[in-house]
Amino acid sequence: MPYVQLQFRRDTAENWISNNPVLASGELGLEINTELFKIGNGTTVWVSLPYGGLRGYMGYTGPTGETGPIGLSGETGPTGETGLTGATGPTGPTGEGIIVSNYANTRILTATGINSANAESNLVYANSTLTIQNNISTIGNIYVGGDLTITGNIRGNVYGLNDSSTATYINLGTWTTTNTGQTLYIHLVSHAGYNADINQSQVTELMFKTSNNVNYQTGSAGNFYADGSAYVNSKLGRGGAITGSAMLAPSQFVILQNSTLSYTIFGLFADWMNGSSYYIQTPPVNTWTHSGVIAGNVTTPSGNSITIIPSYV
Repeated sequence: MPYVQLQFRRDTAENWISNNPVLASGELGLEINTELFKIGNGTTVWVSLPYGGLRGYMGYTGPTGETGPIGLSGETGPTGETGLTGATGPTGPTGEGIIVSNYANTRILTATGINSANAESNLVYANSTLTIQNNISTIGNIYVGGDLTITGNIRGNVYGLNDSSTATYINLGTWTTTNTGQTLYIHLVSHAGYNADINQSQVTELMFKTSNNVNYQTGSAGNFYADGSAYVNSKLGRGGAITGSAMLAPSQFVILQNSTLSYTIFGLFADWMNGSSYYIQTPPVNTWTHSGVIAGNVTTPSGNSITIIPSYV
């Protein structure tokens, strides 16, 4: 059988449109770059003929799919410039103050309210007497250039301890400090028992200090970055203990290291010590929080700690 080669009429889509011929009836015209074709009818020009083709028409656009998950937030941009300073607000009402009365060489200041402010500042009166009829309080320093005469008592922060009918540890409080060689001094006045016996009394002093956060000693459960000592003035009593034995009010201190910046002080007391009290002294950069909580047992407080047994003189 002889070989027969059949070729359709063909051109690019652009040339078909440019030439725009009329195909004979049944004549096939192929777009070689789109794989589409048209079949003539003998009368209609190319651009008006419908397509047949090797692939169908493009279908309708499908519905939009669901929104994908939100991506990760980008880095925060730089802070904008500070805005302009707002207008100054109205002046507030005048606060309560202090009435200053002048009687010859005596200046009398009388507070007119609870939150009183001094009506005068930098008071300097030669050969005068300043009398404060009520209380005076300050959040700053008071400086006295001459003699200061006190007719009442000067009281600092004196903390009381609750009574216990049995021997127990008592949480005196927590010292918050820095690890730069800071010091804490506690002066404790206590007793064990209610008899007419001065030996039941006990005056104990505790000195405690931090290190530089590098030097340490071995605590009960790790490195301990502080140290201390305590002693009892046995001439004033021994907390009920007989001569030659340990003191009883307290017999020892346990200092718990919460962190290198926080220490809680416990004392082990004998029974019946109601009315016991103490005061502390520490630099202003440190703080003391009184507790006074009675543990109700003689079990050593848990945690990394050291035990200090007072010596006596």
